Amino acid sequence: MFFKRLENGKYRYYEKYYDEVLGKWLQVSITMASKSRRIQAEAKYQLNQKIESRLVQSQKTKEIALKEKNNQYTVSEVYLEWQEIRKQELKDTSFGASLSLLRNFINKFGNQMIDEVTTAQLQKHFMSRKTAFSSKNIEKTAIKFIFEYGIRMGYLKENPILKVILPRQKKTIAQIEKAQQKFLTKEEMICYLDFARKNNANEDLLLMTEFIYLTGLRIGEVLALMWENIDFNNNVLHVKYTLDYVFASRADFKLTTPKTIYSIRQVMFTTRVKEILLYYKNRNKKMTLIDERFIFVSSDDCLPFSREQFAYFLRKFAKNNLLIDKPVEIFTPHMLRHSHISLLVELGLPIKSIMERVGHSDEKITIQIYTHVTEKMKNDVIDSLENIII
Repeated sequence: MFFKRLENGKYRYYEKYYDEVLGKWLQVSITMASKSRRIQAEAKYQLNQKIESRLVQSQKTKEIALKEKNNQYTVSEVYLEWQEIRKQELKDTSFGASLSLLRNFINKFGNQMIDEVTTAQLQKHFMSRKTAFSSKNIEKTAIKFIFEYGIRMGYLKENPILKVILPRQKKTIAQIEKAQQKFLTKEEMICYLDFARKNNANEDLLLMTEFIYLTGLRIGEVLALMWENIDFNNNVLHVKYTLDYVFASRADFKLTTPKTIYSIRQVMFTTRVKEILLYYKNRNKKMTLIDERFIFVSSDDCLPFSREQFAYFLRKFAKNNLLIDKPVEIFTPHMLRHSHISLLVELGLPIKSIMERVGHSDEKITIQIYTHVTEKMKNDVIDSLENIII
């Protein structure tokens, strides 16, 4: 190390080093206030830090250049780069779902050079997967995005997934009937609530069941509801958030935006829903809450109810319920949302109005339920006509 005095009275320190990657001598410098021993030691330290940083950067530049020259990027390396971007784009729940979905693909192709993966290999991969067509289709879309990212970065030229063919699964009569059973009629809902009450169901969860059935909110939207979102004067609730604790403990939950921009909406509610909200308001006043903003909280730990707890509750009172001829597995929080849509269809509301109320951005789900309910309504008309005697 050497130094020289500058015109402003300060000292400029210099250190030379050899960069093996570049194959030449280079120099770093730093300006300090004086030439005391302490300052010289500090200058030496900072110059060495600079040299180390530049050598590391030089090595990284070399590795990147080699990879770009030889196209030696593995599927895993490209996947990790793509993952960093997706992590910023997606919510924790969606991001976690995408990681789970691609696990099998990465385990199989992760160590292979991305430009060497062929359509034939991917076709065999999908044909060997014992999953539903819908799951394969979602996985295929996710893999397509990884290869598209690789093309944009210049790691490969063509996307091998585009020519993969997924055979559509034939739907059996049992599958079609099961799809038609994923909602309760008004009469079935009444039977379910009566049965649960007679069997000493938890009143808090029972009223939350009724609340979802009468509003059509998603379970995450219900758990995220706060008193500030309720307009009692106009009987309107404002859906602005969803509760997410999939990747954290219940105590560490966080509020995120709803599923889509269409999910942010205003939902008018009935007198019965108002009664349920007032029940919770009076109940919550008697509790020492961790966060007084939230409505649907458990009396056990004063935290918002868990999805699992609520799902278990629904299935529990579906078992041995002879009044409802539906499989137990359809009793989920989302089934109540579908049931609300079926209720709106029976009331004769237009599809667009239903979509706006429940926050659907795609007509597909709404139309599926609409079709099932209207078919049942047609059958009811025939049954009624059969009973007419002239």
